[in-house]
Parts: sequence; C-alpha cells; structure tokens
Amino acid sequence: FPSHDMYPALPLARQHADFLRYLEPVLSKHNCRYLDFTENAEFTDFRLFSDANHLNFIGAEKFNRMLIQTLDNDAQTHGVAHLNREK
Repeated sequence: FPSHDMYPALPLARQHADFLRYLEPVLSKHNCRYLDFTENAEFTDFRLFSDANHLNFIGAEKFNRMLIQTLDNDAQTHGVAHLNREK
C-alpha cells in the first residue's frame, strides 16, 4: 500500500478498508462506480503534497491529468463521447 514520508501506509490501509466497507452499500444502491486511486504508486513522493492529506499544486495537476485520462478511457469503453475540455 503506497504511502509517502508524511503518512505511513499501514494505518492508512486499515482506515481505507473500513471506509470502503462503509461506502460499498451506498455505491451499490445508487449504481455508482468508485474511482479509487489510493494505491497509485505515482503519488508516493512527498514533494507532491502540501501536508499529509492534501496535494500541492503540482500534485493536483498530476492527479487531474490522471483522473481525466481515467474518465476518458471509461467513456471510450462505454461508448460515451469524450469529455469536453481544452487540451
């Protein structure tokens, strides 16, 4: 379970598993997909974070690119038009 120097992985993994158990019934009830980037190894560098829980500007830009790519891939997979955004 990836972490960065400001936030150790073990407690985070346990809390995240509890959170997912809580969230699953809500997702199922409303037929929603949960995009979980928690284990993304690209976000283990503490220089991407302002503090233990928040990305800084560079980290947010990197996350946004990854999120947009994920949503675009989903749109292609499910035959939905691409997201309308500036490139």
